[in-house]
Amino acid sequence: MAYNTANITGVITYNLTSSANTSIGTTSNSGTISIGNTSSALIAVVGGTAGISLSTATTGHISINPATTGAVTLGTTSTGNVSVGNTTGTTSIQFGTGSALSTYITRTSFTPTLVGRSVAGATTYSTQTGAYIQIGSLVWITFLIITTAQTGTGDVLLGGFPLTMNATDTPQGSAVVQGLAWPALLTNITIAGLAGTTTAVITGCGSSQFRSNIQMANAATVVYGTLMYSV
Repeated sequence: MAYNTANITGVITYNLTSSANTSIGTTSNSGTISIGNTSSALIAVVGGTAGISLSTATTGHISINPATTGAVTLGTTSTGNVSVGNTTGTTSIQFGTGSALSTYITRTSFTPTLVGRSVAGATTYSTQTGAYIQIGSLVWITFLIITTAQTGTGDVLLGGFPLTMNATDTPQGSAVVQGLAWPALLTNITIAGLAGTTTAVITGCGSSQFRSNIQMANAATVVYGTLMYSV
């Protein structure tokens, strides 16, 4: 047992055993408060690895503010099973060793486009605003396009989406459309994502009309909508 106040750093050290199973501070400054030895404390408040660590001081199973990964980590401080935040500014949430929620992007802007699918043509925009959020493999977008004229032909092709859609999915979204050419008898419209691309068409259907796509028209146009898809 030792009680020492006479070290040059002013640390008070209390040693129950020679291996410092209970200590307040250490002469090597490896821990401020630890239960267990200084190299593998079961509970430690340390300065170099984690603000608070339950398990060892270097690989705490629960740690708050570790120096290498997240503000809160459940698991080791280097590969925490659940971690939020890190010293590089990237925010992520990871469960186990998989990739679930390993990517999180807060609301970020993108620039949507509207052209013809057969012939792109030239589109004159007065408004092009879009935003998206990504949580793991799931992407949600919202956008507003206002044009004064467009010369493209064929299906309306919406583009400029921030991330490429999964190659096997055909996601559906909602839209409000004004100024474009609706095929006869269409009463409902949706945004239909094109798998493996960053584009979508606007498609419609009716009680007595087979599904068909909205066509381009050289007129003032308003399109706004939302779409959720996987990457």
